[in-house]
Amino acid sequence: MRDVPFPAEKAVVGLGSLLPPYIEMGPFVIQTFSLVLVVAALVVERFLTVGGRRWDLPDGQLSDLFLYVALGSLAGARLLNQVAVPDLMWHPSTWLRLVPENLSFLGACLGGMIALNTFVRRRGGSFLEWGGWLVVGAARFSSLAWLGLPWASTGIFSVQAAGFLLYLGLTLLLYWQYSNRDYPGQNFITFLLYASMLHFGLQIPLYRPPDAWVNSGQLTALFPFALGIWLLRLLPSSARRTQGNREEDAT
Repeated sequence: MRDVPFPAEKAVVGLGSLLPPYIEMGPFVIQTFSLVLVVAALVVERFLTVGGRRWDLPDGQLSDLFLYVALGSLAGARLLNQVAVPDLMWHPSTWLRLVPENLSFLGACLGGMIALNTFVRRRGGSFLEWGGWLVVGAARFSSLAWLGLPWASTGIFSVQAAGFLLYLGLTLLLYWQYSNRDYPGQNFITFLLYASMLHFGLQIPLYRPPDAWVNSGQLTALFPFALGIWLLRLLPSSARRTQGNREEDAT
């Protein structure tokens, strides 16, 4: 997913995708990308709740957490896009259209973190601990969502396949790291850093402004990346405290 480019930006890839842009079911026409998002959300909800049992995470709270963050991310992705593109504010019908042009990567990140913080304040627990498992699902959701993007590069390169495989790799990394984490927030910070870099890199074959090195979609990846770097600088002391607590428990 990307933020809407500035008007001066030009697409540098051909039209088309791995999946057909629309699916016809009798008199109904369903946009493939919207359907992929819904299916991905259902898959991730089951993944988080069933997979969380291995780590003794409560099913009920995980389901509620997923609902909080899913709604928060969707609202953030749409709201920030509406602010960035004021013309769309005059067309309420666009609010219900789940298309890449109407969704903001930065807005989804901000909305998801606000929703996660709201959940933690109401239900208790640690923001970084809940977020550590949640981002595994976020990476898996992103890998599935990239399959439905209505863009494809010309030639043998497919940006959808690249996005799917790269985010799938991030999902496996986060899943493994969750059980081997050394300090609170390791998974959350890893997701911020890697997802930002993937979002930035996958924009390269999609859109290029005529007189700039980066496009608006790439710019939106800078804030989550900067947040990850800032949190990373806070970790050494936290990691030492965690290690010290482990040594005290061992004695």
